[in-house]
Amino acid sequence: MLALLLSRFVVLLLGVHAASSVVLHAARSPAPPSTGIQAAPLSNPFDHPNSPNLTSVPGRYVTSITIDGHSFKVAIDTGSSDLWIVPPSDFSPSNLTQTPVELRYSPATVNGTLAFGSVKLGRYNVPSQAYVNAIPTQVGLGGIVDLGLDGLIGFAFDGALGSPITATLESTHSDPTAGQPFLFNIFDQNAGVENFIGISLSRTGDLEGSADASFTINEIDERYKDVLNATPIPIFPPEKRRWSLLLDGVTVDGKPIPIPASSVVSHTPIAAGNLAVCMDTGTPTATLPVDLFNAIYSSIPGALLSGSQMTWVIPCNTTTIVTVIMSGQSFPIHPLDLSDVHTAEGFTFCTASISPVPGNADFDGLFGDTILRNIYSLYNYGSAIAKAPGGTSSFQLLAQTDPTAAIADVANVRMALLAGGPPEGIPPSFMPMTVMDSPPSGTIAATLLTTDAAAGSSSDSDSKVQRYALIVIGLLGANLLIALALAVVGVVLCVKRGGRSGPRKPAYVPVFKSPVDDPRKSESYEDKRYSD
Repeated sequence: MLALLLSRFVVLLLGVHAASSVVLHAARSPAPPSTGIQAAPLSNPFDHPNSPNLTSVPGRYVTSITIDGHSFKVAIDTGSSDLWIVPPSDFSPSNLTQTPVELRYSPATVNGTLAFGSVKLGRYNVPSQAYVNAIPTQVGLGGIVDLGLDGLIGFAFDGALGSPITATLESTHSDPTAGQPFLFNIFDQNAGVENFIGISLSRTGDLEGSADASFTINEIDERYKDVLNATPIPIFPPEKRRWSLLLDGVTVDGKPIPIPASSVVSHTPIAAGNLAVCMDTGTPTATLPVDLFNAIYSSIPGALLSGSQMTWVIPCNTTTIVTVIMSGQSFPIHPLDLSDVHTAEGFTFCTASISPVPGNADFDGLFGDTILRNIYSLYNYGSAIAKAPGGTSSFQLLAQTDPTAAIADVANVRMALLAGGPPEGIPPSFMPMTVMDSPPSGTIAATLLTTDAAAGSSSDSDSKVQRYALIVIGLLGANLLIALALAVVGVVLCVKRGGRSGPRKPAYVPVFKSPVDDPRKSESYEDKRYSD
């Protein structure tokens, strides 16, 4: 069990939803009193001398660092290990090498040259930290530079497999730790203790202009100290050297959703009935196997499947609670995290914020900020000496979303934000739509279903006329065939009878048949195509 280190210093992060881009100011209520804890809560974290300067950007969780005294805004990422920045024109690295480095963020890459400098994050400082001085035209990772950020700092595992910088320097530098990530250099400064980070990603767009995220190193935000009572969840699979674990199950409003077979770890006995998912703060959304993705969203009342856009459209005011289960612990997901709000073609509509996992992924799913906003996460790296995940690395997780309060937020937050905007509806470019059974009245799905039903009633009337016309045509055709058959039989009998009465003078005998009415002259006949 980790020692209870309640922080008087909290490195704050700012995270904002993609729908918002306003500058936010932090506000925090004092923590409730606790027995035996001698740590005063921060009434205003921005007033704390060790807090970094924060800036609001859409869709990313950001902290501030300094390199050689110059300030940079960087996204935090538990899915990678290294630090990189795009240098502004007024910044020159104090120690820039000519060694090229490529960082891969499947499928994007970031290319630059290796540099060293004094890097500071809050009160933590590394005098000579390796980082990548990126080439601006070779930053392929979206959601960083295009959002006004300067780079990214990784908090995944070290070693040549996890860190391209480490791999680059491992064979050329005399000091084997010269290229290790920033976080592990901090761990070296605290040798002999368990090493961990704590992350809480805030929810924004709450009409109060507040954001209250936190990030701590080897300390725990006192508001979430109950996380220490949570059962440790080992990383899985351990050989992958990344922050991933097993997903046990998913429910929608309490109803279990079938979990598809794992495409990654199905060969591992302990993974039977589970999925391996990555916990990645550097990804704004989330991905799941396509079967699970469809099963979740099809269970939401009023959900519509867009055949043209290959995504789900759900009512913007949905109060459905999706819960993910890991190591037997339930983590409710806020309804606002299930969808993204869009305005197009004169309509407001909400689409699934989760998407199917890419077919070439080496994991079953990924929990990005969409899911992680609902969980306080403690990432335990294990011993500072080991520096590797191994069997000692684990998660401890604490649910942060109260379903009752979350349902109230839908009306107080989402619908208040949408008031005065375009009406909720389906853009023509999203047609055709598949309507799920029994959508709630008043939803766009119910409206669409009513329209379809009216059209279906007219179509049903037409189809009945078509069916009766076809029956009449069929009967007339059958009568014609019977008449022809009788005529042929009559001719044959006459010929045979004539042959038995003796020789006769040959003569042509015309054969007549009763006339058959043209079916097209029938009063009941309608000249329509089958598909009319």
